Amino acid sequence: MAASRRILGRLPALLGAAVIALGASQIIWNGTVGQLVPRLHWHVKIPLGAIPDHPPPLSLAALLDGAWQRQVAHAIGPRTILYRMAVRWKTQFYYSVFGTSGDQTVGVGPDGQLFQWEYVRAYCRSDVAEMRAVAPDAAAGLRALQDRFAARGQAFLYLITPSKVAENPWIIPPGYPCPHGADATARRLAWTAALDQAGVHYVDATAALRQAADRFQVPMFPRGGTHWDSLGGALAAQALTAEADAHGGRLTPFSFSVAVGWRPTGDDRDLYDMLNLVAPDDRYPVPVLTYHSVPPVPCRPQRIAQVAGSFIFRLNESLMAAACPPEIRLYWYWDQRAFVYPNGTRIKVPLDPARRGDDLLRWADLVILEENETTIPASPQGNALLRMMAARVSAAR
Repeated sequence: MAASRRILGRLPALLGAAVIALGASQIIWNGTVGQLVPRLHWHVKIPLGAIPDHPPPLSLAALLDGAWQRQVAHAIGPRTILYRMAVRWKTQFYYSVFGTSGDQTVGVGPDGQLFQWEYVRAYCRSDVAEMRAVAPDAAAGLRALQDRFAARGQAFLYLITPSKVAENPWIIPPGYPCPHGADATARRLAWTAALDQAGVHYVDATAALRQAADRFQVPMFPRGGTHWDSLGGALAAQALTAEADAHGGRLTPFSFSVAVGWRPTGDDRDLYDMLNLVAPDDRYPVPVLTYHSVPPVPCRPQRIAQVAGSFIFRLNESLMAAACPPEIRLYWYWDQRAFVYPNGTRIKVPLDPARRGDDLLRWADLVILEENETTIPASPQGNALLRMMAARVSAAR
């Protein structure tokens, strides 16, 4: 009996040692066998951020000042059996008890609306005067880009996508200082006025969504997501199809009917997935679309090269649902990832800068540049495309 009590008394210490040993074993394994045989690499999903699977570099200086030991502790801790569970319960406690987020990049607003703080900050610092000052030159740059593509026999289309916060400012927590939020619409309109003046071919998806808002009983931005849902993407795809075809494109028109679903997946719940909750409040309405399209005869798919951010994915889903879907090659944020859409499906492919240039300048019938309204008129991907084209023009002289 006494022996049993002694064993039980030591059990917590033994379990703790086992947990630490398991994490250390993974670091050692991945630094040896896992490096020699990649398919045997021992992966563990790390919540709320990625931590390298490889052990930190060992040096005498790092060992003497304790830096190596601290790095090892930081690497092993998240891989222990209890870490993931502890993080999930901690974030659940913040969410359920205080109505706040355990992830500093995600906020919780009224009615449980989730959002990313970067969009709130961009919305609340909207500067109309600054936009009016820079818009003419920026629009002229896009017009020059459009003309350069036209000289190569290619069409160019500029796409503005909306922000969940800008379209639903009521989700910002009460009391948050937002002195210039009311100027966001005026800022966007100042930009589109400059595009009109410069003669740029563009689609303002924000305006397309607002014009259709009264036609549907389901939100265009999901409660647990940061991007538009399939309804918002479909409306933008319809507007883009009409604008592209007005300038010689061959995109197939489509219509759709909408039902209401209650099982959000993918982008419709990406912020809940970031919070990593034990019991997410993930029952909320999302659109379920059924597409209707008549195939043209003959079907000659348009070849589209895209330089765009994350909002483009839902739009492409709708383009792929048309009876004669285009072929798309997408360069996500210019140099982050590359995707191709053959036969209506999305496939990630290695990003090859040489192929990117060939796709944009030779392969594509239509080139699309997308910028979110929070980054207009100078997104990183837009600036990169302008620099590439300027470099090509200079090299040709």
